[in-house]
Amino acid sequence: MATAQPLNEQLLKSLFEAHYTSLVRTAFRFLNNLPAAEDLVQQIFCTLWEKRSELQIESYEAYLRRAVHNRCISTFQKRNANSFTDMEEETITVASYHTTDGVLLAKETKTKIDAAINGLPPACRTIFILSRFDNLSNKEIAQELTLSVKTVENQMTKALRLLKTA
Repeated sequence: MATAQPLNEQLLKSLFEAHYTSLVRTAFRFLNNLPAAEDLVQQIFCTLWEKRSELQIESYEAYLRRAVHNRCISTFQKRNANSFTDMEEETITVASYHTTDGVLLAKETKTKIDAAINGLPPACRTIFILSRFDNLSNKEIAQELTLSVKTVENQMTKALRLLKTA
């Protein structure tokens, strides 16, 4: 297979101008934070430039979309790893309204839910997150991940079954 033309400053600039907005929009759907989405996309372009001599890319557009997707998933997983700390901050706010047992039960439940979601196979987890946290329809998820709607439906069914079991 032929690789795309070598990356030079002009090609990088044209890629940036052509794809930056749509890549930020994609990252924003995952992260729900515009500055974080912009930073993530800029980091991907910087990495692309820094590693231009090492990479053999057939389609820059496909590479950029996949890089954003993968980096968003990694960021989301790191955010979930820190969710216990977030729960502690929320607990301080509601602690005066609830009993200690209720707060502990809520923390424990949140931890179990996070663990169950993180335990899903990668494809199921991605589709579940896009559906439940980003409120995307099956059709939108299928377009975003370049899958069929039926595949998205099957993965959601699998994710829900696994979460119910967990």
